[in-house]
Amino acid sequence: MKFGISISNLGIYSDFDKVIALARDAEEAGWDGIFPWDHILHKPRADLPVIDSWIMLAAIAANTRRIKLGPMVTPLSRRRPWKVARESVSLDHLSKGRLILGVGLGSVVKQDFQRFGEEIDNKRRGEKLDEALEILQGLWKGKPFSFNGKHYAIDEGTTFLPKPYGDKDRIPIWVGGGQWSWRMKPFRRAARFEGTFPEFTDRSGGKVAKYFDNVAEYIARYRGNLDGFDFATLGKAPQSKRKIKEYFDPILKSGKITWWVERVYSWKGNLEHIKEKVREGPPDVRQR
Repeated sequence: MKFGISISNLGIYSDFDKVIALARDAEEAGWDGIFPWDHILHKPRADLPVIDSWIMLAAIAANTRRIKLGPMVTPLSRRRPWKVARESVSLDHLSKGRLILGVGLGSVVKQDFQRFGEEIDNKRRGEKLDEALEILQGLWKGKPFSFNGKHYAIDEGTTFLPKPYGDKDRIPIWVGGGQWSWRMKPFRRAARFEGTFPEFTDRSGGKVAKYFDNVAEYIARYRGNLDGFDFATLGKAPQSKRKIKEYFDPILKSGKITWWVERVYSWKGNLEHIKEKVREGPPDVRQR
């Protein structure tokens, strides 16, 4: 199991110097990934300081060497897919192949979508998400590509270079979502890619393990196998060693979850306190 941290791009995280320092601390402390939100605004209040997630990711990439990074998640239904294709490949090269692209419908619809005249209908946002994913995969290949969908069109012979870092055809994609029922469409979408990042949390490690057992069974029906597929869960690890062991034992026994992403994303409070927690490193889940 790998371990990441989830941070926001607003409030106390709107200072680039502090975010860069936090990312360096996370890498030094042994965390495997750092994943910021991608919001334009947020619901606490409209005047909250916000920085652009992709510029934040570029700053993190330029100041770290090992840690994985990526937006969790970027809402493709309010993004131009060809712009995301350029941004993602650029960030993949800057980070030397460390990017994981988290995608989804997006949340905080009133602030991030409706306020700016963006699409708010879930069905149409899902259609735009699926078309955008096709476009990303097509443009990443570095060969002539065209597209003619319901929402987007690209002229014949359009070629994007460079390809993703290492001359690979694609960047890993994790499909995110909210508190999904395990029979919903997002899991079928996720099965086509490299991972899933549902926002499922529970105080019981046994319930988390059971949830992902069901998710894995469902995805396997569409994927055929789970080779190379990541299951990332968002949570807050217990503080005591005994409770850590109790919580993670059923998760480890299940063996489905490949990433634990610690929630440290509050937009208020003291970032120094968060840095102290990050410096402690990932939870010791295999203690004897």
